[in-house]
Amino acid sequence: MYPTIDSRQDTRTEHRHAQSTEQETIANEQRAGQLANAIYSEVYGHLDDKRHLATTAAEIRDWLEAGEVADDCTVRSLAAEWRQRDLDDPDCAGRPY
Repeated sequence: MYPTIDSRQDTRTEHRHAQSTEQETIANEQRAGQLANAIYSEVYGHLDDKRHLATTAAEIRDWLEAGEVADDCTVRSLAAEWRQRDLDDPDCAGRPY
């Protein structure tokens, strides 16, 4: 049995929606990565440690993607939140600022 015209249309619509969703996800990940790097620079800009940059920027990106921050925040306010988060987290004790 062949699919009807309506079912083919539905399939194309679903495919376009899936592509759109995937593109939005990629764009959101890129924005989160850029924002994470900006926050890192604000908090740790004085450091010259590529390994620290890579691991900490990834942590910041994960924090942003988890949705734990408000949409209307600035880099400066997010950096302050990140610093406070580190101060409150015993696993992060001793991080250089």
